[in-house]
Amino acid sequence: MWLDGFTRDKTSERLSERRVREAAQTGADMLVVCCPYEVSRFEDAAKSTGNDHLRVRDIIELIDEAVAQTGANTSVIYVPPAFAAARIKVGELTALPMSAWICAAVSGRS
Repeated sequence: MWLDGFTRDKTSERLSERRVREAAQTGADMLVVCCPYEVSRFEDAAKSTGNDHLRVRDIIELIDEAVAQTGANTSVIYVPPAFAAARIKVGELTALPMSAWICAAVSGRS
């Protein structure tokens, strides 16, 4: 897990707090993350920004619920390369019958 510290322009706003505010501004009631280690960081950000109504979930939880509801036996999701190893490890530990984790080199800026 990495430290959610100062942004590039040296402001004191944590990146997770900015993302929570952006999600809340859209009217979302849920923020889904692709790494299980990010859940607590974004839950903290939701509390510190006064957006406690925003529910933070790991994507594997949603896949697990969908599999249970539909009886599907396969799931396929995209995972950014930086989180691939952790996500694949967690995927191996779940009860999902088969999961394909699609990773690609994607660059971007926030």
